[in-house]
Amino acid sequence: MRDAAADDASVQDLARELVTASPDAIVVVDAQGTVRFASAAVETLFGYRPGELVGQSMEVLVPEPLRGLHAAHRRRYGHHPSSRPMGAGLRLSGQRKDGTTFPIDVGLSPLSGGRAAAFVRDATAWTRVQRRLQATNQLTQAVLAGGSIEELMQAAAREARLLLDAD
Repeated sequence: MRDAAADDASVQDLARELVTASPDAIVVVDAQGTVRFASAAVETLFGYRPGELVGQSMEVLVPEPLRGLHAAHRRRYGHHPSSRPMGAGLRLSGQRKDGTTFPIDVGLSPLSGGRAAAFVRDATAWTRVQRRLQATNQLTQAVLAGGSIEELMQAAAREARLLLDAD
């Protein structure tokens, strides 16, 4: 016969291990948007130690110009919570402790007591791949349109500047 208490402890240990091992940052907020839990991966992604975030508004992880808008979206989510990707079809950004911003991908899940969990990952590499595909598409269209060599070279230079974030 199995010991139910030992099984519960084992499941709790496994849950703790999974959260600790997750490469995604996990942030749990209450209904007011106050951080109640942050996983260790938050430090790698955002530069905050987990304990630094607990008790703060989760909007500190959102770029300053978007914080008000995000708070409104968060409140709306609270009225109709569901497990889903956040901002489907939108480009989302996070803000690190040092103020730099970076592209992120976020999944949301409602929890009991009006809380919600956000699973956040850095989308920098994915964004770079998307940019390269767009540049390739633009150049392919320019070639297929039969542009002159000069037009093709200008298009290539324009796309290269975008890819390299250069002048």
